[in-house]
Amino acid sequence: MINLLNISDEELMILLQNGSEPAFNILYKKYRKKLVHFAQSLLHNKEQSEDLVQDIFIKLIQNPQLYKSGNSFASWIFTIVKNNCLNVIRNDKKRFELRNLHLSNNPSTESHSTNDYQKLRSKINSLYQSFNDKEKLVFVLRFELDLSLKETAEIANIPEGSVKSCIFYLLKKLAPHVKEYRHEKH
Repeated sequence: MINLLNISDEELMILLQNGSEPAFNILYKKYRKKLVHFAQSLLHNKEQSEDLVQDIFIKLIQNPQLYKSGNSFASWIFTIVKNNCLNVIRNDKKRFELRNLHLSNNPSTESHSTNDYQKLRSKINSLYQSFNDKEKLVFVLRFELDLSLKETAEIANIPEGSVKSCIFYLLKKLAPHVKEYRHEKH
C-alpha cells in the first residue's frame, strides 16, 4: 500500500486521474488555503476568492484529465487560479476598483498607538495600489506567498530574468518609503 503523504503532487494527480479520492483530499488540504490567499490578494474579496478556489477544485475532481502529467502541479493550479481571477476582474470590471481600493490608511488619521508594523504594512498596501498588474502578481507570489523565482516565473508566465528585474524595480520603488522602518544597529 502506498503512503499518499510521501508522494509528489504530480503522482497524486495521476492517482486522482485514476479515481483516487484520498489523493484529491491531500491536494485539497495542501493547496486550498494558499490558493484562497493568492486569489484574495488579486481580488481583494475573501468570499469571492473562496468561491473561486472551491469551483476550481470541483472542476478538478470532475475532470482531473485537465492536468497533463509532466507539469508541476503547483505551477499548474496557481496559473489556473490566476487566470480565473483575471477573468473575474475583467468580467466584473473590477480593474478600476482594484486600483482605487485602499483601506484608507492615511498617515494623518492614524492613531498614535499604531505600531510600526501596521504603519509599514499600510505604506506597502498604499504603494501596492500603484503597481501595474505584473508587479502586483510578482509581489504577491514572491513576497506574500514566498514562492521561488522559478515558481513565480512559471505562474506569471514570464522568464525568470523578468521576475528578477521586476523584483529589483519593486524594491527600488519601496525602498524610499520604508527606510524609516529598517532596523539598523547603532
